[in-house]
Amino acid sequence: MFDQAKIWSRLRMASHTWDRLRVAAGRSGMSLRQPALAARRWATIGSEHVTSMRSPRVEPWRLLLAVFAVVGAAAFLALLDPHRRETAPALLLLVTIGLSTYIADWVGGIAAWVSAVICLDWLFVGTLMRFDGFSSVAHAVTIGSFSVAAGLSIAIVEHLKYDRAKARLEAAALRAANTA
Repeated sequence: MFDQAKIWSRLRMASHTWDRLRVAAGRSGMSLRQPALAARRWATIGSEHVTSMRSPRVEPWRLLLAVFAVVGAAAFLALLDPHRRETAPALLLLVTIGLSTYIADWVGGIAAWVSAVICLDWLFVGTLMRFDGFSSVAHAVTIGSFSVAAGLSIAIVEHLKYDRAKARLEAAALRAANTA
């Protein structure tokens, strides 16, 4: 069907009009690809090769690792803790969120955060194996404070990663300037 429309339009248009449309479509496609390439830019100075920390690396294995780290830690603690305390699992889940953020960038951190809130509600807060974390004020405060702490830890880890990458680029630039 697309070929028929193409043939029909070629027959009714002047040849230079068709060429202009084809060039304009190519330019618009390039102008759309250029910001995407700039967002994924890599900085290379000398032998240092550092990725831009503002563009997340969204790879399925990183996201799965982030989610499975949280779910595995929560399941491990649920098996070990028969009294179902809320503080120890929350602290361990915060640590796994930090590690997931470090490994899988902020996208993995958010995926770990969501899975940690689900695991915390399902396994430790409220009734076991039920989503009733907001049934009482105390449970809602627990999940809310955990969510705030998790969001802050994601922001801190990403900020530290960005500062480290920036320092590596500056050090590489200084080494390159010294050898020049």
